[in-house]
Amino acid sequence: MKQTNNFLLSLYDLYLADYLIINYMRQGFFTLTLKRFLLIILVFLSFNLSTKASIVYTNITPHGNPGILIFNADTISLSDDGLLLDYDASSLTNIYSNGTASNNNDDPKALFNGFSIGSGGNFIGDGEGSVNNYGSGITFPYNTVCFIGVRLQFIASGPVYYGWIRVKLTNTNGVDSVTYYDYAYNNIAGQAILAGDNGMTRVLVSSINVHGKLGATTITTMHGTLQMIDTVFPSNATVKTVSWKVGDTLGTITQYGLLTAKYNGVLKVIAVAEDGTDTTDLLILLYQIKQYL
Repeated sequence: MKQTNNFLLSLYDLYLADYLIINYMRQGFFTLTLKRFLLIILVFLSFNLSTKASIVYTNITPHGNPGILIFNADTISLSDDGLLLDYDASSLTNIYSNGTASNNNDDPKALFNGFSIGSGGNFIGDGEGSVNNYGSGITFPYNTVCFIGVRLQFIASGPVYYGWIRVKLTNTNGVDSVTYYDYAYNNIAGQAILAGDNGMTRVLVSSINVHGKLGATTITTMHGTLQMIDTVFPSNATVKTVSWKVGDTLGTITQYGLLTAKYNGVLKVIAVAEDGTDTTDLLILLYQIKQYL
């Protein structure tokens, strides 16, 4: 689903103001000085409108590995469970890097919500980037929503544009994979974009209530399970999904919040907002596990 913030209301207001001014001028209602003043305002409004940033946003449904990301006339192909990003090596298209490269390819930097992606960024490599640095030295934290910064060039020797891709790196049974959520770019050449900015009003998560299904607070059977439930506040948050974590090795939890007890003790269960706020201090619940061996 692609949405563009094109200021339709502002365009309509500008058209209406222009129509009224011209109509009244024809009827002789304004003095020459006032006419000039109003025309100057119209010119200013037109210029201001044309220089406002316009974010082109694409939501990936369902979340996962779509195989390709389309930025206007530029594309980034995804392979190897989403770990590899392939792009045009002959242009300035590239991804924000840690500043190192493997085999002339990128070592992407994990960016977070609100990070400014622009001309001051470190872009390095040659046509390919690896989210897990080709399996040698993980640069993205596991189970944490991050952003990949991108620099785009739609035509050879043309202007550059900046954007972001929202992802999460996970490891299942020793195998890394990447979930892709959405992406966006600023279609004003050379203008920076903030990671997570989709050109629309975003309502961020302020807190999360975590509890066991039906209010349960204990697990009393060997290797027993309990479905964890999250309630996100405010209720109109733009992104309501969470990532699940546990604080130690007393138990494990799936990406869907199913908790499994491994040992006796008290286990910390953490739900992290996937809108990039990552306010874990608001999202932590101490959870009693009583497992009788």
